[in-house]
Amino acid sequence: MDEFDDEDQRPVRSVRVRRILRWTAIVSMGLLVVPGLIGTIAQAQRSAAYACELARLTYAPNSLSVEASFRLFPTEAAGWQCLVDDGNGGELLIATLGPIPGLPQLRPVSGT
Repeated sequence: MDEFDDEDQRPVRSVRVRRILRWTAIVSMGLLVVPGLIGTIAQAQRSAAYACELARLTYAPNSLSVEASFRLFPTEAAGWQCLVDDGNGGELLIATLGPIPGLPQLRPVSGT
């Protein structure tokens, strides 16, 4: 008599074990993705801050501070934007860097 029954169609693992393995795999994949995502966002923030400082030196050298922020609206200019304080409690847009921050296209402003 055969030691193994060929007609036994039961799964190798129980439903409970398969559910635990599935959740373990999902959590593990998430733990692999999250650090890369955090690092990418941090690098984009540093790049945007650097580019905004260059834009501030060109377009608003007398302003005290510059802020790089990611904005979704307006959709025509969605992405990283450089803002300086206008002195009246408002913000003035001095450069739009796009969704992936890079060096802004700086054009000197003439006084004439």
